[in-house]
Amino acid sequence: MAKDYTILHNPRCGKSRAALKLIEEKKLKVSIHEYLNEGITQKLIKEILTIADFELEEMIRKKEAKELDLDLNQSKSELIKLISANPKILQRPIVFTDKKAVIARDDEWFSRIK
Repeated sequence: MAKDYTILHNPRCGKSRAALKLIEEKKLKVSIHEYLNEGITQKLIKEILTIADFELEEMIRKKEAKELDLDLNQSKSELIKLISANPKILQRPIVFTDKKAVIARDDEWFSRIK
């Protein structure tokens, strides 16, 4: 049974394009979520965290948060709200199935999601 993959994608990001290309080359079923255009809900962030191989703090691009002058010293629920309200700070790409989520920035990410 083939897994369905979803990618939180930024087409301007080289790592995101590379992750999507790998999924497509493997002829896997993929749903593309361009979170900068479509947004990302708090509910989706929470769902991803329940299956993630990473922590909430790893979902945040620190440089972008600093550029936006965002306070990252907040509770988990406040950080989730912050990401949802400022999707630019979301680490990319994040690829997930119904059972696993990974930040797909390195060459080994695909082996971690299988």
